[in-house]
Amino acid sequence: MSSTRLQRLLLPPVVATLAVIVHLAAGQAQAVPGDGPGAGRRAWLESVEKLTPSQKQELFSFQRSLSLKTHAEQISILQSSERCVSAATDLDDLQSCRRKAMASRRALMTKNRDQAKAFNQKLGLPMPELNGEDKGGRRGRGSRQAL
Repeated sequence: MSSTRLQRLLLPPVVATLAVIVHLAAGQAQAVPGDGPGAGRRAWLESVEKLTPSQKQELFSFQRSLSLKTHAEQISILQSSERCVSAATDLDDLQSCRRKAMASRRALMTKNRDQAKAFNQKLGLPMPELNGEDKGGRRGRGSRQAL
C-alpha cells in the first residue's frame, strides 16, 4: 500500500482521535470535585465569570496557546507511532509501539494538567482535581463523569 493511500485512509480516524484526546484533556484539566456529573465544570465556569476582563483574556490566551502546543505534540506522537508501527516486524514490536504511544499521551496529559493547575491557581480559580473515584483512569466506575 502506498504511503499516500495509507495517509488518506488514516487521516480521518487520526483527526477524530486527536479531537477526542484534546476534548478529554481539556475536560480533565478543568475538572474539580463536585456533587455529580458536570458540577466541577459548573463551579469552574462560575469562578471564571468572576474574573476581570483582563484575567479572562489571559485565561483565553493561555488555553489557546496550550491547545495549539498540544495539537502539535499529539501530531508528533501519532507520526512517531506510525513510524514505529510501520517498522514493526511482529506482535511484540507492535505492542511495544502501542505502549510507547500510550506513555507519550499520558505524559502529555499530565504535563497539560500540571500547567492548567498552576495557571488556574494563579488566577484564583478552583484547582482542577479529579474526583476520588475518577483516579485510576477508565478502570473506575464513572471515570468520565468529571468531564
